[in-house]
Amino acid sequence: MTVLDQSTQRPPVVASLGCGTLVVIALIVLIFSSGSSMQPLQDEISGLRTEIAGLRVEVEALREELRTTGTRTTESTPPAE
Repeated sequence: MTVLDQSTQRPPVVASLGCGTLVVIALIVLIFSSGSSMQPLQDEISGLRTEIAGLRVEVEALREELRTTGTRTTESTPPAE
């Protein structure tokens, strides 16, 4: 009886997924499961881009102010003797 039992037993099936396969599966799940939740993220990115543009304008204004102030300072400062 044990001989018959051993011959009918199948070896265990082992599924082995590589790292690349798991990444592809994760991307597929991410793409198809979060379609509606992307809009808030896109809105936030748009807001951040607007803020960055504003900061660039302010930085440029400060640079210009430093240029004009620096020029006035060097013109009004008497030469060192």
